[in-house]
Amino acid sequence: MVILTRHSIPPVRYAHTKAPASMVSTETCYDVGVIGAGIAGAALAAELSCTHRVILLEQEDQPGYHATGRSAAVFTSIYGNETVRALTRASRTQLLYPSPSFTDTPFVAPLGCMFIARPDQLTQLADFHSRPDIHAATQWLDAAQARHRCPLLRPGHIAAAVEEPDALSIDVHALQQAYLRQFRQQGGRSRPSRWCNFGCGRGPSSGGFGGDV
Repeated sequence: MVILTRHSIPPVRYAHTKAPASMVSTETCYDVGVIGAGIAGAALAAELSCTHRVILLEQEDQPGYHATGRSAAVFTSIYGNETVRALTRASRTQLLYPSPSFTDTPFVAPLGCMFIARPDQLTQLADFHSRPDIHAATQWLDAAQARHRCPLLRPGHIAAAVEEPDALSIDVHALQQAYLRQFRQQGGRSRPSRWCNFGCGRGPSSGGFGGDV
């Protein structure tokens, strides 16, 4: 995903293929261009379109064709550094209880996950589990308890585990489609990026950018 704003777009133009006649329109000025309509681009474009003129560009025929379409996403509030974990916790309510105007399809389902440790990794696992926000969201399991949760674990390979019982699986496709729907409802425009030309300072507002689509 790439974000282009009125002040960051280089003064270049490019085009790859000629657009079908049905896709040709007059020049339009946007505040923000988001390149890539996967889950990240769709979410960003939807949020920005509340207050800005946004165009969302995707090189494939369908959004989510690459990484988003192959994602098996997990909501876990204990993964990543402290900032990432805080951001994850802040998004939980939106995923669990989305606004009816945003979607009528559940995004998440119970999953649960474990962080496992070999005997030589016990010190690191204990340090991980001692962090206040992680400790509050997890429980410590010995080797037998971990193997009971996941019988595929090889006996003798792990010494302990930290379990996050409230982890969730995320339906990435449903979430992406909800953001794309919100984006369109708020007046956002989307176009195949291979049919776009860009230039700086060509719109009616100072510093804007235009695209011939």
